[in-house]
Amino acid sequence: MIPGQDYNHTFAPVARWDSIRFVLSLAAIHGWELQHIDIKTTFLNGVLKEDIYMRQPQILGTGYWRLKKALYGLKQAGREFYYDMDNTYQTVGFTRCETDWSVYHRRKAGNISLTTMSVDDITIASNSKDESDRVVADIATKYEITDNGDAHWLLGCKIIRWRSRVLLKLDQERYTTTILEAFGMSTCNPVSVPMVTCLTTEMCPKTETQ
Repeated sequence: MIPGQDYNHTFAPVARWDSIRFVLSLAAIHGWELQHIDIKTTFLNGVLKEDIYMRQPQILGTGYWRLKKALYGLKQAGREFYYDMDNTYQTVGFTRCETDWSVYHRRKAGNISLTTMSVDDITIASNSKDESDRVVADIATKYEITDNGDAHWLLGCKIIRWRSRVLLKLDQERYTTTILEAFGMSTCNPVSVPMVTCLTTEMCPKTETQ
């Protein structure tokens, strides 16, 4: 593909982890619902602005096809899907957070919803189950989705929640285990390391000006 001809910009924003933690914290503190959905065939929803042609499969003869929507592998596929999703959010009444373009919020008739988007992974925090279901239904009018129900996993992290204790934890045990298995270290015995487990400000390095 030729830059400036087949594509221009390729950057597509995803939710920052500090934004995700902030939304999860609000859900934990206020007892909100947390729901997780996936967008199926994500990049195929993005509408292309450039004229891009692909060679027709030989089984159908000779010739070329002009692509109307993005395909996986196109440089701009992620960006075009983001623009399409942004338009969908606006259509159903959401407002984009200007400090993080993958965080959206909606207030309507006493209902509050916040969502974080990481390509096809969308986490929804709402102040009621009915509102959470409405958000899922609104998005499902545009895309084919997988509704995973209550959020238990997010970007490889396990979400553990204790509603009665107003606590929520992100656990990366599976991610760590996968790394160990990849290097054949899953059966290794853990050992202690000579490291202080609790650091204090008094232990920080000092300079002449501090």
